[in-house]
Amino acid sequence: MTPKGVNEQVLGNEDEVGAREFKFKMSEAQLSGLIHTHVIALAPIFLILGLLFSVTNWPNWLKRFCTFELMLSLVFTFGGLKLLWLGNAWALYVIILSGGLMHLGFVIISLGTTVQLLKPSFRSRD
Repeated sequence: MTPKGVNEQVLGNEDEVGAREFKFKMSEAQLSGLIHTHVIALAPIFLILGLLFSVTNWPNWLKRFCTFELMLSLVFTFGGLKLLWLGNAWALYVIILSGGLMHLGFVIISLGTTVQLLKPSFRSRD
């Protein structure tokens, strides 16, 4: 989660003298595979979590924001990886920011849904 670490993972560090571990620039096939598998796996998870979160008693603005933010961060994070690979150094900060927001949104939606599920007022009273 540092700019240098993200840069090394995508673009490699073979020109750095004295590096502990040499990493090479990802090939286009490796990058496409990484993006494809993550987007295909995360999009349905975020959609299902968003649908579950939408039926909770949390404020509507929070439900809309978190659900929309997850999908938007998914696009920006993995689109940023492609932009970084193409040579746009500024995309590094987009990746870090959107990745952090994606994780934060995931935690908020997961915890919010779990709290709502475990709330005593939500259970039936027989």
